[in-house]
Amino acid sequence: MPQQAHHYHFATLDSTQRFLIDHSITERPIFCRANQQTAGIGQRGAHWQSPIGGLYFSLRYQLDMPPAAQGGLAQYIALTLAQTIDPNAKILRLKWPNDLYIEKKKLGGILIDTLPHQEQTIAIIGIGINLYSSPETDSNLAYYSDYFAQTETLYESLCEQLLPALEYWNTHPYLPTDHRWDDYDRFHGQMLSLETHHEPVENIGIDQKGRLIIRDQQSKIAFLDNTRIKN
Repeated sequence: MPQQAHHYHFATLDSTQRFLIDHSITERPIFCRANQQTAGIGQRGAHWQSPIGGLYFSLRYQLDMPPAAQGGLAQYIALTLAQTIDPNAKILRLKWPNDLYIEKKKLGGILIDTLPHQEQTIAIIGIGINLYSSPETDSNLAYYSDYFAQTETLYESLCEQLLPALEYWNTHPYLPTDHRWDDYDRFHGQMLSLETHHEPVENIGIDQKGRLIIRDQQSKIAFLDNTRIKN
């Protein structure tokens, strides 16, 4: 059985991620949710727009192995979210490493901080889902609102799935061989423009540690974990 968790819910908070990073250490999982964030944190420290109406929360979870063993956790969490929100992969897509999209509109993202604690890891998993507007395009996503559960129901569903998913990851820190990343991959089989490459490369998928698998112009295969897709 998954561990029971503590829950915090704020009307307004600067950052759910920062709140849990600063929280005292406890072995029990902790969820922190805010209706609105005034200083939400995105990838590379960017500001994450967090208007009222979206779903913004972080989860603090203690993992038994050190941070070096947690490669692929972001992709594993992204898949867990995708399969919970859209089990049949009808409209939701993932952009490596861990962004959620509908068509060309960004629906949400994941930020993971891994803090060493003795020989273990404190994982702080931040999740932001803008249900009604896209932070990249400011386009209204209300067209799809009937497809998604209400915010409260969606939050409950994600909490219910995240705890057993992390319990499984704690003993199997890699994606299963039959993972469904390809079903959700926004650019599966397409040519990618990467920050680390001058020429386009072919997107083959990801491996069990969440690394991007690409084929370059010379047909060489590479496994990447430190680049960005510019498409």
